[in-house]
Amino acid sequence: MMTLTIPDDIEQQLKVAAKNKHLSLSDFVLSLLQNAVKQQENETETVSCFDLMKDSLGCIEDAPSDLSVNKSYFSGYGQ
Repeated sequence: MMTLTIPDDIEQQLKVAAKNKHLSLSDFVLSLLQNAVKQQENETETVSCFDLMKDSLGCIEDAPSDLSVNKSYFSGYGQ
């Protein structure tokens, strides 16, 4: 069992949303938490390197399109 302290304004919003769904406040909050946990589990299972980097791809303007094709691009790397 868990006890949470929820600010009054959020509690009021939850009560209205629960009433609109015809659920008790407890059942509504429990369903929100279950959905959040499922979503979190799905996100951690399917996140790839591409997903993490896609906002940064193409951000360097004067770079070669593929560094792996010419080993000279790596000369001095890491020194």
